[in-house]
Amino acid sequence: MSYDGLASRMTEAGCPINASALYKIEKVDPPRRITVDELVALSRVFGIKLQALIQPPEEALNRELLKLMEQMAAAIDQTLMANTAFKQSLRNVTEFVITHPETVKQIDQLGGTSVSGLIETLRDVDDDEDHRLADRLERIAGVQHQEA
Repeated sequence: MSYDGLASRMTEAGCPINASALYKIEKVDPPRRITVDELVALSRVFGIKLQALIQPPEEALNRELLKLMEQMAAAIDQTLMANTAFKQSLRNVTEFVITHPETVKQIDQLGGTSVSGLIETLRDVDDDEDHRLADRLERIAGVQHQEA
C-alpha cells in the first residue's frame, strides 16, 4: 500500500495524517513518534490488535514460532494416534483371519490389501506379538494356498 493510500485509509478511520508523516514513521532514523490516535487508527486500518502493534517485532516472531510448534505437536499427536489405530486394526484383521482361516482367500478378493501385505506389515512393526501373529497368519495362508 502506498503512503497516500494509507493516509487516505487513516483519515477514513478518524485520524487524518499526511503521507510524509507516514514516511517519517517508517523510514526516518530515528522514526517519528506516533500518537495514541494514530496507533488506534493503524490498528483499525490493518486489522491488528493494539497489543500486537506495541510489542517488539521479536515477540511477534516468537508467538508465530510458538503457534507453528504447537501445530506441529498437534500433527505429531494425530499421527501417533492414527498409527496406534492402524496397528490395532491390523491386529484385529489378522486375529479374525487366524480365527477364521477360511477367510484367507477373501482378503485378496476384497482388495485394499493382500495376505502377503498383512504379513509384511506385521513384520515391519517392531513388536514381538505382531511378529508372532505374522508367523501364525503365514502358516494359515500357506495351508490355504496348498488346498487351492
